[in-house]
Amino acid sequence: MSNLLKAFLKTGGGSVAAILFGVIATKVIAVVSGPAGVGLFSLLRQTQQTLVGLATMQGNTALVQGLSTREDSSQTRYIVTVASLFVLMTGTISLIVWFAAPRLANLILDRADVQSVWLIRGLIPSILFAAAVIFLGGLLNSYRALGRLALVQVFSSAVAAITAFPLVVLVGNPWGLLLLLWVTSFTGLMAGFGFVWRGGWLSPLFANWRRLWDRDAALYFLKFAGVTILTGLIGTGTLLLVRAMFVRHGGLTGAGIFDVAWTLNSTYLMILLGSLGTYYMPVLSATKDIEGRSALIAQVFRIMLILVVPLITVMILGKSAVISLLYTKEFFPALEIIQWMLLGDYLKAIAWVLATPMLAYGDMRMFFKTEFLWNMGMAIGAWLALFVFGQIWIVGIVFVVLYVIYLAFCYWYSKTRHGLRLTIREKSTWIFGLILIIIASALSWNEQSIDWMKVVLFTCILGGFVLSGTAKSERNSLVHYLKRRQRF
Repeated sequence: MSNLLKAFLKTGGGSVAAILFGVIATKVIAVVSGPAGVGLFSLLRQTQQTLVGLATMQGNTALVQGLSTREDSSQTRYIVTVASLFVLMTGTISLIVWFAAPRLANLILDRADVQSVWLIRGLIPSILFAAAVIFLGGLLNSYRALGRLALVQVFSSAVAAITAFPLVVLVGNPWGLLLLLWVTSFTGLMAGFGFVWRGGWLSPLFANWRRLWDRDAALYFLKFAGVTILTGLIGTGTLLLVRAMFVRHGGLTGAGIFDVAWTLNSTYLMILLGSLGTYYMPVLSATKDIEGRSALIAQVFRIMLILVVPLITVMILGKSAVISLLYTKEFFPALEIIQWMLLGDYLKAIAWVLATPMLAYGDMRMFFKTEFLWNMGMAIGAWLALFVFGQIWIVGIVFVVLYVIYLAFCYWYSKTRHGLRLTIREKSTWIFGLILIIIASALSWNEQSIDWMKVVLFTCILGGFVLSGTAKSERNSLVHYLKRRQRF
């Protein structure tokens, strides 16, 4: 457990710092441009992320998983091969974006004027930079340089915070928003390259570029990435489709409202999932015996409960203050969706623990099926909510229902395929955590300000929850680690 928490503190601390810097950039856009500006930026950013996913074949997971199961020269050949594939695919996608820009502008922005077309073409530099960042980040993760990986995030977000005001105010919409994407991705590229170069992990790449291309490594990567690119494309494409639905339902303002709900929902939770994943995924991939993998899944399940219940409860009690801080009160309509999605986040976090073995052990067919069905359900549910019932809050209900089904399936999968056995204490802790979150949500459902009496009450309850979920030896080990870190 101590190694898991140490990894979480390294990457989680960096993620929190990155989020704080990102808050500044987002606040600038919200104050200067309002919901419409946030909506436009969210569409550009989501388009970039979708295209980067295509350019890299969602290969970060395949890169980490492949390197975790290889050693010595086999690792070097895998790095060279994956780098070659990244270069080929990124160049291809960039050319496609250039020539298909008029159609993409009409599909995504609901207009095809000259400015919109050049906005889409203007995404190409950020796509190139971001693809390189993903490759370099995969190397840092694979070689356990988690602190440096966190710093890449911090540097990118810090530069975005510094440049957001001059770019958005002086350059203006929409070009200032586009340049902000350039600056953020380029900073990540420079930071990632510097850390990987200093670690000596690029030397084999430059020394053996032509000689170490490995056909078997390419086939392994493409087999793994072939599924992740489809699921990633389905995921980002579904989100882009839902954003486009909100544009047609409520214009760019509607897209901005949805972006607040989705970004707030995903960002804070991804700090936790991403931080734990940097340890969980490689270690699980390297664990071959069924007893070991069952123990590791159960351990991460327990740690997730200890961390996620306080995190979600705090978000539930302070959701209105968070929106006021990050955006403005113009975005309060997003609370209709957020208050439902926060309930679904508890199910999502636990489902993530139980779904990760699909990737860790290469069960790509099952992974694809679950991702495809979830995203199709989300797209259909959003369409019904907006164009049949005409209520945006139903999107939040759809989110919860889908994760109820997904969690139930993932538990069955881990139990039957990987021998997961949860103790009565672990199951009781999960149920108690669910009850706490439901009560906190019910007591603050329509509140648009913080009730500090409830905060104090739940702080005491959550403190007892965390203490009951950890052993004394685990707490002592963590305290010892924190004290030792303070000396440096």
